[in-house]
Amino acid sequence: MSRSMRVLMLWVAELHVLHLVCLGYVTCTCTMPDVYLVCFVSVQFFPNGHAVATGSDDATCRLFDIRADQELVTYAHDNIICGITSVAFSKSGRLLFAGYDDFNCNIWDTLRGERVGVLAGHDNRVSCLGVTEDGMAVCTGSWDSFLKIWN
Repeated sequence: MSRSMRVLMLWVAELHVLHLVCLGYVTCTCTMPDVYLVCFVSVQFFPNGHAVATGSDDATCRLFDIRADQELVTYAHDNIICGITSVAFSKSGRLLFAGYDDFNCNIWDTLRGERVGVLAGHDNRVSCLGVTEDGMAVCTGSWDSFLKIWN
């Protein structure tokens, strides 16, 4: 099981702090702005383990630096108004894949903060996704009962 699957996130609203708890111990604490009181649906550690990406119902992905204790970038687009169901990094971490309720998987450039592609082809929401260990393919799973492999 990957580290992201073992992550339990607890929002402590009165302290405005996001605690990421992994295997029973706190791995990081990130201060959150008051306006970001939304439900995180998906979490994925950056390949080097020094950052974490989140996907949420407010149609944004966010990248947090664990060591600096701050948000680095928000990945969003005016045309995207649906929630995010899953996130995964490419092997290098340069790309962030995000599955959405609008049946698509958007690809974000983590350095530039821009959308660089869309994987479209499902007939229902993308419920999960994963990147192969060698980084050569992405698999998306959907409520349409299909898995699609993209390379």
